[in-house]
Amino acid sequence: MRATTIISTFCVLACAIYSPASALPSNSGSLTARAPSPSIVARAPQPSSARRMEARAPMPSASLKKKREQHVIVSAEEQISRQLCPTPMSVCPITSARPSTLLGWIADGYECVDQQEDLTSCGGCGIVDTKYDCTAIEGADSVSCVVGSCRIDTCISGYSLALDGENCVRTL
Repeated sequence: MRATTIISTFCVLACAIYSPASALPSNSGSLTARAPSPSIVARAPQPSSARRMEARAPMPSASLKKKREQHVIVSAEEQISRQLCPTPMSVCPITSARPSTLLGWIADGYECVDQQEDLTSCGGCGIVDTKYDCTAIEGADSVSCVVGSCRIDTCISGYSLALDGENCVRTL
């Protein structure tokens, strides 16, 4: 192989790597210059058509939310209700005494009530406080317990429904 051929081949390779223009051998054996390829030409960056991710504020993970919910302070009566009654029912004593321990509740007796719907324990234990017993409302004829609050539908003769809708008042 001749020295000029080696140099020519080296020049072709070097020019192709280091220069945007290319030098290629022609049929006559001499090198010819070629304009740079459009793919090699330097150009300004163009915006991507790909979807961009927007920055957002950090949010707590679901596991942290669950941990926070586990640390809610629950009253002793709610803890006893969870042990003695199915969800969503609550424990109420069957006497006016309110036990303070689980064993006390079991020994004295209890009932499980849905305080959102039970007529005699609407929003609380009716045996402990009559304000939770919808059937004990003076002058009320037809009552219901709606989401833990007594609702009077009708009053007996001689009574009319008060403006607040929570009592029956004697009419003259």
